[in-house]
Amino acid sequence: MVKRANAWWHRAPPLPRPSDPLIDRLWRAFAADVPAAATFAHLASWFAADHLTLRTVARPGSGLPLFTGVFERRGWRATLEHAMADEPVRAVQLSREGLPRIVVLELDPTRLPADAHAALLRLPADAPPPDDDDALAAWFKAPLPPSGADLDLLEQVSPFGAWLLAFGRRVHHLAVSVADLDEWCRRLSWYGVALDGDVEGAPDAPLRRVATVPTDVEVLLRDGTSRRMPCRHLELVERRPGYDSFLVATTASQALEGKRRHPRVAAALHVDLGYGGLRVPVVSENVSLGGMFLQLSDEDAPAAYSTLQLTIELPGGPIAALATVIYQVPGRGVGVEFQWWDDESIAERQALAAHLRSLV
Repeated sequence: MVKRANAWWHRAPPLPRPSDPLIDRLWRAFAADVPAAATFAHLASWFAADHLTLRTVARPGSGLPLFTGVFERRGWRATLEHAMADEPVRAVQLSREGLPRIVVLELDPTRLPADAHAALLRLPADAPPPDDDDALAAWFKAPLPPSGADLDLLEQVSPFGAWLLAFGRRVHHLAVSVADLDEWCRRLSWYGVALDGDVEGAPDAPLRRVATVPTDVEVLLRDGTSRRMPCRHLELVERRPGYDSFLVATTASQALEGKRRHPRVAAALHVDLGYGGLRVPVVSENVSLGGMFLQLSDEDAPAAYSTLQLTIELPGGPIAALATVIYQVPGRGVGVEFQWWDDESIAERQALAAHLRSLV
């Protein structure tokens, strides 16, 4: 007989390890709202949180600077920026050694229709975040009740914006790290935890993940009525050592097969390569808007899925880029993917695009 997740332990679920005062408090609030999280924690006993995700909207006094500042003051540092494909949203990932990654997603309301933009402007202003751990954990909360009309509008135009109106600064989802994702999917399903779709990522991908079905909660509206909306979910992540991004990356085998969105051009560009505290001058073999192949000896080659800091010399001046090692070719070098490859607004990407056009 399948056991139901909400019929289990009455004691508080275990905390992720290693411990951090703010993450512990956010986890307790999250697990209290998401039965799937409590079920997982009791089954796992000891586990690590992989990342937690927050949402915000770009506006004066808020947006990415407000949220990233909270964690930068506590020792996290920005390691990745990414433009999302399905909505006008950009993401920043912050990392801190030994602790969960923080992912902040920011919606650009100016890219929505005027009425949807106006509805988002009615979202209450964010209060300054406090310093005390308990008060700061309480700061990550839902806003004042929104209007039903604004929610109806944004649910049609921007589900991301509708979630913000309803839930504001609450943690959108929290991801836990597992060694065998397929086994955990079977285990959670047996205990009555519903999964939201299939596993993302091929078996040889550096990151694979699956989400539980979001928990529905009652959202109080401005007129005193309420409605149920999906709020938060648990995510399970299987991650290869050395891969730091929250993105489900291209697999090494796909990269070797040449399945690239952007064609590569043969080009010998001088690159200053930084990783692991080292700086190594290298030369590219080929380049595209998506990445490049760097000629390196085996002894100098960084590990697969590690993050690199690149300074690329172009005729118009050097550009900087963060990149991820996607594959290695022994005796030749490494293929890397730029972390800003799909964001056309990035000035460095625009400079590289102009240079590549001059080579064709």
